Amino acid sequence: MEIIRRRKVERDDWQRLPDDHDVGAGGIPARGRLIVPLQVLLDHPGLVTGRRAPTGVLLGPADEVEALASYLDDIALVAIEFPT
Repeated sequence: MEIIRRRKVERDDWQRLPDDHDVGAGGIPARGRLIVPLQVLLDHPGLVTGRRAPTGVLLGPADEVEALASYLDDIALVAIEFPT
């Protein structure tokens, strides 16, 4: 996939944590740019904010955006999922 960054089309190197990924059993990948659902951040904040690689958070249509406020300094990207 491609994105527009700084007025240029670039390859999107962010990966999304699969919805069926069991964070409690498998943790989260330590490398690479990763987008996790908001609930993963809320349930496992140390796993998300402790990564050395850039981490983003996905907000779904039903998510309470206020829950993200205290983590904004620790994340590199906020992705928003729009209903279809």
